[in-house]
Amino acid sequence: MIKRIAVAALSAALLSLPAATMAQTPKDAPVFMNYTQAQLDHNYTQGEWAPNIKQILQRYDMRSEVPRHAGNTGPRQPGN
Repeated sequence: MIKRIAVAALSAALLSLPAATMAQTPKDAPVFMNYTQAQLDHNYTQGEWAPNIKQILQRYDMRSEVPRHAGNTGPRQPGN
């Protein structure tokens, strides 16, 4: 019962805070190590590093089709 009261009190306290008092980070503030969100997005977007990304993805699809249709006899049994 005490846990429920504590949770209710904490929830009420957090909901009563104005949005301006919540921690807000500027756009150029580091979010991970010394990197900003824009830098992380740029470095983890594979299209930036591979201009032929559409061809690569099409190749993945082609290579995946071969095993899917190559005499699939059902689930593998242990030891096979």
